[in-house]
Amino acid sequence: MAQDPTPIPTLVPPAPPPVKQPREFPVPKAAPPGISRTGVVFVHGIGTQVARETLFDWARPIIDVLAEWRREYDEGHPEATIGENPVSAASVSDTANPWIEVDVPAFAGRDRGQWLFTEAYWAGDLRPPSFADAARYLLKRIPVIVAGITHGYGLREDSRMKRLHRLVEEHQDSEDPTIHDRAIDLKRSLSGRWTIVDRLDRLWQYPPVRTFLAIVATLVALVVLGMYAALHAIPIEAIRKRVDIAFADTFIVEWFGDLPIILDDPSQSAAIRSRLLDRVQWLKDEHGCDHVVVIAHSGGTIVSYATLLRYDQPTFDVTKLITLGEAIQLGWRLEQDTRPWLPGNSIRGDVKVNHPELRWVDIWASYDPAPSGPMKAVDGCPLVAVDKLGDLPDDERIHIESRPVTNFMHLGLDHGGYWLNDEGFLIPVIRHVDDPAGDGRDSRFYRSELDRTVRTERRRRRVGILLGWRWASVGFGTLALLAAIVRSDLTRTGDSVAGVFGLLPLHELVSGPITGIGNAVAVIFNAIGLTQVPVWLAAIGPIIVGALVPIVATWLIYTRGVGSWNAHDLIERKKIRREEFLPPGNASARSECVLLVGGLVAVVLAGLVVPLEAIVVWVIVVAIVAILTRRFTWF
Repeated sequence: MAQDPTPIPTLVPPAPPPVKQPREFPVPKAAPPGISRTGVVFVHGIGTQVARETLFDWARPIIDVLAEWRREYDEGHPEATIGENPVSAASVSDTANPWIEVDVPAFAGRDRGQWLFTEAYWAGDLRPPSFADAARYLLKRIPVIVAGITHGYGLREDSRMKRLHRLVEEHQDSEDPTIHDRAIDLKRSLSGRWTIVDRLDRLWQYPPVRTFLAIVATLVALVVLGMYAALHAIPIEAIRKRVDIAFADTFIVEWFGDLPIILDDPSQSAAIRSRLLDRVQWLKDEHGCDHVVVIAHSGGTIVSYATLLRYDQPTFDVTKLITLGEAIQLGWRLEQDTRPWLPGNSIRGDVKVNHPELRWVDIWASYDPAPSGPMKAVDGCPLVAVDKLGDLPDDERIHIESRPVTNFMHLGLDHGGYWLNDEGFLIPVIRHVDDPAGDGRDSRFYRSELDRTVRTERRRRRVGILLGWRWASVGFGTLALLAAIVRSDLTRTGDSVAGVFGLLPLHELVSGPITGIGNAVAVIFNAIGLTQVPVWLAAIGPIIVGALVPIVATWLIYTRGVGSWNAHDLIERKKIRREEFLPPGNASARSECVLLVGGLVAVVLAGLVVPLEAIVVWVIVVAIVAILTRRFTWF
């Protein structure tokens, strides 16, 4: 008989009582007694951000501006300096709670304070949709997106010229030489040569231009998406890699695929809102922030708006919302196009119901396709855009301070260019963070309205030069190409380029695949009886190569010009960060301008087959003028 098995105990010892472990990660210390602390939450938009990227990338420009301000302060107060570094402490060892603590000095009747930066990172929490789902979503909605974007390009700031005239009239007769010089500086923007920039900018206001842009953008987007979808369906892995489908997946799924998630996926969008809610409560409840300012970009504005609608003020205690390149209007358009626009939608509602004291500042660049103009109310989302918070005091809708800025006047660069715009963006953001419960007027930083307007106008004139450089490059490039077609033997030019290329080491790496593809195409056409097509293609090949010569030359000069502009833009931005900012202009910038324009003219002369000796003389003359321009500022 088998022995009885060992009895199994029926009583399990009780678990030991929980022990509260000390926190392993550093946390910001409590604010010193009597010092106010303002929390700032950065909310990134749709994209491929990694954790802490937004915190560092957005905090750094603000810190740079504050550092230059502090250096100027120390120069004026050598007996009681505050130091150029505004960062008092920081930690990112706890990936869920990264923070940067910034010291704000006492100045202009304001007591010392602290700003505590953190980020509401949500990109890593999403499960991206499949390529097919993302492509299908975009294919159906591209006309709606493009139509909304192009409509916004007809909108510009109406009050700018009135403000310029008012400030010039008020200050041009001032006995203070500094104020008088500021007024004269503003007056330059009203002169004829600078109004050319306004005329170029107004090109987008014409309905035919916007209609043409909408048609072209829609067709291009549909064709590109259709090609990507077809290539993605090819079952041969080698071909998929060859056409770089991985890039297509990244661009479509990661950059645009988040839209249907934050708009239409209830579970994931709720998780995103919880991220932002957690950050605000972390600042208010755990670290004693008197006020919290949320700074949201692009799709982050959709997240912020939905969170404001979902939670009331005691739960989601936000004093001020600053949006840049907002996409909430895009979200409204997409939701109304997708489904019945009914109460209860996650982004439909009046934020003033739950947040009656919320102050909202919206900053938008005129060439940024996401906001496509100032904020406008839609059915169920009442609001009114004003020049300054506090305008229209009898209006019951939430007031949104609408701040148009000049980033780069470029469709592809404006959406990501805010943090490189010290004059129009960073300084207003700093002022609003410094006065979270107000409209910025009580900020200790950059208090003069005249000086702030001079800063933004200098930015606009500087970017106007960049805009003019683009138009000039296109114009000279077109002239050079037409001249080459009319006066040059493009076949001979193309053969010469091919001959020179054939002398380069390892040229077979490029010419070999091209020859192989050409032979394969010839076999296909010969097989179907179109024997003249390969002959025709072989004949026009040198012509195409010859036509590319002036285009490539113009592009190289244009690229050099953009690089030079960026370098001088950084110099000008550093000048402008001081309260007593320095005069504009740099001799090297004028010299570069002479060289670059002279280079474009030389390309046109080459296209006209001007004798080489004459082109050499032209280049020498341009170089001499550039040297004189650099040495003598009066030139």
